[in-house]
Amino acid sequence: MDLDNSTLILPPVVRQFNGNRGEFLDQEEYKGRAILVRYVWLNLSPNAARMEQSFSPGGGKTWEVNWICELSR
Repeated sequence: MDLDNSTLILPPVVRQFNGNRGEFLDQEEYKGRAILVRYVWLNLSPNAARMEQSFSPGGGKTWEVNWICELSR
C-alpha cells in the first residue's frame, strides 16, 4: 500500500471460480518470509457471500484461516 499516492499494490492472484466456490492464491511477504495466501469465496445465496483468507508458510500443505468476511444485502 502506498498511502502517499493513494494506491493499493497487491500481487496478482491465480485460479478461478468453479460453481459457487472460488479459490484464488498469491504469494506475499509476511514478517520477512514468503507465504502463500488463499482467498476462498463462497456464493451462499443470491443475497449472501462469504470470503475466507488463509496463510500457508508451508507451501500450501496446511492453512491457517485469519480473516472471515460475511456479506449480505
